[in-house]
Amino acid sequence: MSKFFFNVTVLSISLGALHIYYLGHKDVLTLERAVAPIEHLTNAHHAIEKERFQEGYKEIEKAIFGMKIIEKNADSTAMKFVDEAIEDLKLVEIEIKNDSVIMDDLNHAFFNALNSIAYANLRISENRLEHGQKFKAMNLLSISFREMLSSLEYATTSTQKKHEEKAVADVRKFLKDLKQADYIHDIDLQYHLEYDTINDHVEETFEPMEVTH
Repeated sequence: MSKFFFNVTVLSISLGALHIYYLGHKDVLTLERAVAPIEHLTNAHHAIEKERFQEGYKEIEKAIFGMKIIEKNADSTAMKFVDEAIEDLKLVEIEIKNDSVIMDDLNHAFFNALNSIAYANLRISENRLEHGQKFKAMNLLSISFREMLSSLEYATTSTQKKHEEKAVADVRKFLKDLKQADYIHDIDLQYHLEYDTINDHVEETFEPMEVTH
């Protein structure tokens, strides 16, 4: 076997293995994937404000793709909210295609999108904690915190802002409590009640999007 043929064969095997690995891990929720929609929605908002609509549309598509990965790792309750938020984003995409973007619609859709993935990451975080994975739970909780803070930029009503600020305050306190828990055995029913309280506040932020035209 020639050296060239050997190298090509090794490269082909390596690429094949990488492809198989990718197929098996494409829906795995890494921390980078959990936080990615924040960046894409921020980029989309900036682009649309500057009337770079095609760029904004592409960034919304990337955000939706990221939301679907998060959704696949969440439970059925979270999936419902993510699905509804994706539909809101698709309505904004229709407005972009029709050259009729309404910023209130966009802000409302982005607010719901960020809260839907914050909610999903909360549910996944709770699951990790139940399985004794304290630091993974804390990382996902921190990402939920970032998503909630980001969503405040797009709050369109005082009610939304009020519920969001409650959730943000609860998560900040909860993160502090988890960091102070020395052993996984310290994490008991109290912490599940904390998750329930935060989840309730986030659920209260969701309002169906009303098309204004």
